Amino acid sequence: MISNIERYLAIDYIIDEMAIQIDYSFVKDEVLRLKLEADWREMLRYRCGVRKHEPDFLEFCRYANLQAEGIVNYYCYTKYLTEEELRNKCNGYYEMAIDAKDPKFYCKVKGDIVTYSNKLNLIRVETNLAYGVTYSLFQEIYQARNVQSHRSLLSGDKDDKSEKLKIWVSKTPYEEVEKVLNTLVNTVKNAVFR
Repeated sequence: MISNIERYLAIDYIIDEMAIQIDYSFVKDEVLRLKLEADWREMLRYRCGVRKHEPDFLEFCRYANLQAEGIVNYYCYTKYLTEEELRNKCNGYYEMAIDAKDPKFYCKVKGDIVTYSNKLNLIRVETNLAYGVTYSLFQEIYQARNVQSHRSLLSGDKDDKSEKLKIWVSKTPYEEVEKVLNTLVNTVKNAVFR
């Protein structure tokens, strides 16, 4: 019993002492940078099973999504000074996509709120972040985060979207999530320093 407790505490300590595997050093806002790093560590704890004594992919996705939202907001509010400027830019890309019959940016800002999807689309268009796989994966991560954060059940809905999410979650693609998160962070890093 004591050895199990010691092993559990040792893993938690090792995670706290680990070098962050995603480079957030370019984030000038120290509070945000420390939150992103803490979320990375918490994501790793759920992958290693430290929190629940077994890996938890949905919690892992929740912390991956927190990092994605943080870095997406960092990009948007570093580049655009006001919510109005950001909203106008998103809607401008939307109108261009409609005119060109290009589905790449079919995500209009509704009302005054610029959503995470609007912001992620903005980054995708402005940085040429891969439209297909990358964006689709962030939608899966976001949906998994919603299931976990809102205490939804994966077994409830029978629509195509829910079925697709269940299949994706059943594969527990930890590496896939880490890779796409790293891609987003590096894309934002390169865009912010251009």
